[in-house]
Amino acid sequence: MNETNGMELAKKIREYDSGATIIFITSSLDFALQGYDVKATHYLMKPPDIDTLERLITTDYQQRFKSNVLVFKSGSQVLRIPIIDVVYLETVGRKVEIVLQNGKEEFSGKLSDLISGKEHLIRCHKAFAVNIKAIRELTRTDAIAYNKAVIPVSRTFIKDVQQALLKQIRDV
Repeated sequence: MNETNGMELAKKIREYDSGATIIFITSSLDFALQGYDVKATHYLMKPPDIDTLERLITTDYQQRFKSNVLVFKSGSQVLRIPIIDVVYLETVGRKVEIVLQNGKEEFSGKLSDLISGKEHLIRCHKAFAVNIKAIRELTRTDAIAYNKAVIPVSRTFIKDVQQALLKQIRDV
């Protein structure tokens, strides 16, 4: 880099985007402690190990983008639904009904396929999964959503739902 260094560039990036992922690739660790000031994700020494860099980028992508939307085929359409809009999912026959804040969508397939790898969608019953961020109240038998929907929670899944809800509350 000509007239600026990576740390100065990282500070400028932070002025415009507080959520951007920053990975330093450097020949010196002199500025490593300053990396905390710009919330750097990682430091790699030159020459970088390509496998490590690829893993870091893939993990970041999955955490920030891929896991934040449901992508599925509905009829002849491919739909992308932000998980934040999902209240719960229910298996109805051979389809999954996706109940949104405003409306519903259908997916032909298995509930487990749809929620796989989606950290905020958790199985709460044989036929139901709930968006943990949509839960306002949890009883021993039901999850009550902010929109007042009542989603059944079975004894099999109650501990998983409780733990996920506590984790979500701690992370806020």
